[in-house]
Amino acid sequence: MIRLSAVAGLSLALLLNGSVGLAQPPSPDAAAAVPQTRLIQGQNFTYLLPAQWRLAEEGNHALVLQAQDLSAAVIVYGVSGFAQDLDPARFAHDVITNHLRLSPNAQVSNPTPVRPLPGYTAAAILDINYSRDGPQGPKRIVGLALSNVVSVYGRSDAVMTLALALDTAWPSLRSWLPQLALQAVNTGPNPFGRTSVSGNIQRDGVRRREAYGQYLEWSQANWAGVVAQRAASADRQAQDRGETLTGQYWGRNPYTGTQERFSTTPSVIWVHRDGRQAPSADPSFDPRTPTDPDWRRVVR
Repeated sequence: MIRLSAVAGLSLALLLNGSVGLAQPPSPDAAAAVPQTRLIQGQNFTYLLPAQWRLAEEGNHALVLQAQDLSAAVIVYGVSGFAQDLDPARFAHDVITNHLRLSPNAQVSNPTPVRPLPGYTAAAILDINYSRDGPQGPKRIVGLALSNVVSVYGRSDAVMTLALALDTAWPSLRSWLPQLALQAVNTGPNPFGRTSVSGNIQRDGVRRREAYGQYLEWSQANWAGVVAQRAASADRQAQDRGETLTGQYWGRNPYTGTQERFSTTPSVIWVHRDGRQAPSADPSFDPRTPTDPDWRRVVR
């Protein structure tokens, strides 16, 4: 398979080893607004570039987009004429661990079969989870991968799209980043080397724009719901893991309506109008009295 160049390797290293991070996990309600984007027609790829993002690499086999604060990245990687049968999960694991070399401990899990891209016969969406040591200690990276393959007579073409972020940044990105990543498509004259094999790729610029428009329609019709559902599930899992590690959970203050962190130890927590808290191991505990009725229970 074709490997990413040293430039892409450097961009990935910056994501993995960058010093960007949040002091505390963001609230589950803290979904960032979708940034402004520009439609870019590059030499090989057509893609949307968000504000405060940059192009790290573009070649015939790979595209790498990176947030300027080093908190997230989009990678598209494809091959053609690979001399063995592939399935989507196998291709994703092989690329992530052996070719992109994101991390030796990368976990590629929960493959869910989905409708493949036009020109491919099988596809799956998978969870990605790995860690790397950085200047300020280990960094955990999470995200989603979309893997598409077509295998005929022992020969395979395949493409994988990755949406990755530091785990502290993922909750604010997962509502839009996967869908944006799926809108990056190789519209060059020889996508992933397939032209020399199949002769089915349009070379004309107008046809390229038409093909890209059709791809966007396909993406929106077939992927938005699937990706959003998987991203939300991953976010909930990350929150559960955070509760186990910190002993706290995000809950809504019954007086202010804002999200706050509460201890997971008590069975029940009551909040007073003046900000006091009354935790108890007894789930039936109720601090309200006729002379002090201004207590409300935190609903977890």
